[in-house]
Amino acid sequence: MQVFGTDYPTPDGTCIRDYIHVSDLVNAHCHALSYLRGGGESLTLNCGYGRGFSVLQVIDAMRHESGNDFPVEPAARRPGDPTEIVASAERMRNLLGWRPQWNDLSLIVRHALLWERKLLAQGNARLPSRGVSAGPTPSHCRQGKADKRPLRGSSTFIQEQVTRRQ
Repeated sequence: MQVFGTDYPTPDGTCIRDYIHVSDLVNAHCHALSYLRGGGESLTLNCGYGRGFSVLQVIDAMRHESGNDFPVEPAARRPGDPTEIVASAERMRNLLGWRPQWNDLSLIVRHALLWERKLLAQGNARLPSRGVSAGPTPSHCRQGKADKRPLRGSSTFIQEQVTRRQ
């Protein structure tokens, strides 16, 4: 694995990003969908935890969670990579009532690793939506009586897409 840039003005020299758990991202989209279905105007909102982790912190977390001390090679910076990207989700929290539930790097990495291992075991590595249930749909994402179409990203939609492909 290569780390692009180790000379940034950060504590460990690597870029900082506001990594977010996929379930928190799904939940944010569900809140947005509920808002739009309720007549809210279309808008752009940031989604994140408001704090970041460095590339090396994520790698250390993955090494810890996987039990694998894989090699890491420093590499040159990629052109245009900013030192730090951290989202302020305050507007989303205030407007939509979204509150993250999985704001913990070890948990984010553990769940990502479990997901990848599940895909590998099923022979579906790198095809995350192929026949894998997305789990229960949060109540604020379920369609109302007037709208019977499955929501994109819901387990029903994914299953329908898989069925059509077969």
